[in-house]
Amino acid sequence: MSKRIIRDLNAGFFVFSSLAVILITIIALMNYSLGCMLLFDMESTAEMVRVSDSNIFTFSDLKHLKAEAGLEKISAYSEMIALVSNRAGICKDGMKVVLVDEDYSSIYKYEMIEGRFPDEDSVRKGKPYAVISDQLALRLFMTLRVVGNEIEIMGEKYTIFGVYKSRSSVFWTLSGDGFDRVFIPYTAIDSYMELPVDIMALVKKQEQHINDTKIRIDAITGQKVSSYEINDYTTSGVVSHQYFDLLVYIIGLAAILFTIVFLARYAAYLIRRCKKKLNSYYAGNLLKTDFKEILGLLSVFIAGIVVMALIANMIAFDFIVADKYIPDDNIFDTHFYISAAMKDSILANSYKINIYSVVENYRRGIMRINIYCALLISVFIVISTMLYRLLLKAGARGKSILWTVLTTVVLGGALGVMMAILLGFEAYCPVKIWLLMLYYYYILLSLHKFKTRTGSGFPATDLTILK
Repeated sequence: MSKRIIRDLNAGFFVFSSLAVILITIIALMNYSLGCMLLFDMESTAEMVRVSDSNIFTFSDLKHLKAEAGLEKISAYSEMIALVSNRAGICKDGMKVVLVDEDYSSIYKYEMIEGRFPDEDSVRKGKPYAVISDQLALRLFMTLRVVGNEIEIMGEKYTIFGVYKSRSSVFWTLSGDGFDRVFIPYTAIDSYMELPVDIMALVKKQEQHINDTKIRIDAITGQKVSSYEINDYTTSGVVSHQYFDLLVYIIGLAAILFTIVFLARYAAYLIRRCKKKLNSYYAGNLLKTDFKEILGLLSVFIAGIVVMALIANMIAFDFIVADKYIPDDNIFDTHFYISAAMKDSILANSYKINIYSVVENYRRGIMRINIYCALLISVFIVISTMLYRLLLKAGARGKSILWTVLTTVVLGGALGVMMAILLGFEAYCPVKIWLLMLYYYYILLSLHKFKTRTGSGFPATDLTILK
C-alpha cells in the first residue's frame, strides 16, 4: 500500500490509542484518590444519611448511642443555612453552618491552616467556637491568621477556633453542593438535645458487620434506622471502581489469550521444524549442533509463561457485591433483585430531596465516571486495535510501529497524569497499566509478524521481528 495510507492509519491509531491511555490514566488516578479517602481516611466507616422527616435521631440519641452501641466511634452532624458576618459588617450569605460533636474531625479529615476543631471539653461546655474555611477568612478578614477573632452567626457571637483549607479541586467542586461551611459545636445552640441529626458516621470495629450494627442501633433507638440511608464505605470504596478494575482485567485477559495463541503457534512450528531436522539428524546430534538455537526457542516459552503470570497477578482483584444485592437463600430470586433496584431508586431520589452528603456524592460521581469512561476506553481500544491490524497488513515496519506504540503510552500517560492533577486528584503513576497497554500492542505485533514469516524460516527468538 502507499505511504500515504500507512501514514493516515498510523495517525488514526496514534489518536485513538492515546485517548485510551489518557482516559485510563485519569481513571486510575481518580480511583487512587477515592481509595485514599474512603479506604484509608474513612476505613471501616459507614454513614447514615437522613431521608425522612419523621422518626429521626436527635443529639440526645447520639449521647445514648455512644454509650450503648459498642462501636469504635460515633459522630453526627446537622446543617443549616445562615448568614455569617464580622464586627465590621462584612458578611457572607448562603453559608452552611454544621453542628458537630467532638469526634467529627477524627472521621472527616480536614487540612488545618491554623487552630483546630473543638475538643471534647469544648463541646461538653458548649463553647461558642467556630472553625471556618480559608476562603471565608479571606472574605471577612483579608488574612488567614484569624484565630481569636469573632464572627456572628444567627445573631450569636462565635470565636474563631480554627481555619481549614478548602477542597478546591475541580472534581470536588462539581461533587459538592456549592456551599462553604462553618463548623460549630452542637452544644452551642439552644435546645440542642432535640435538634435532628442529618448524618451520622459510624466507625466499626474489625469484627463488626454493618447489618449487625444496624440491628443493634435500631434496638437501642426504637427503630429509627429506617429513616436513614446507610452508605458503608468499607465496601463501597472498593465497589465504586470495580468497573475500571473489570476493564483492566479484560485488557489483561486479552493480552494473556493472545500470548497463549502466540505460544501455541510457536510450539506447532517448532514441532514441525524438529520433525524435519530429525529426518537428517539423531536427537543427540541435533542437541549438540543446534543447542543455542533450541535454548533460544525454549527461552521464548519461559518468557511467555512468566509474562502471563505477571499479568495475571497485575489484573487480579476481589469482586465485591454489596450485601443488599445478595438474596439470603435463592440466588435466582428475580423478585428480590427487582425490589432491591426499586428501593435503591426510591432512596436515591429521596436522598437528593433532603440531606446532602458530599462524601457520598463524590463516591457516586466517581462511580458514574468510571462507567462512562470504561465504555469510552473500550470503544477507543477496539478502534485502535482495528487500525493497528490494518497498519500491520499495510506493511508498516515493526520498529516504526513499536516506536508509535511507545510514544503513545509515554505521551498519553504523561498527559493523563497532568490532566488528573489539574482536576485535583492525587499524584500517582499507574506504571502497571501503562506496561499492560504496551504489552497488549506488542503481542499483537508479534502474532502478525510470526504469521507472515513462518513460511521462510522461523527466527531464533521473537525479538527478530523488529528487523
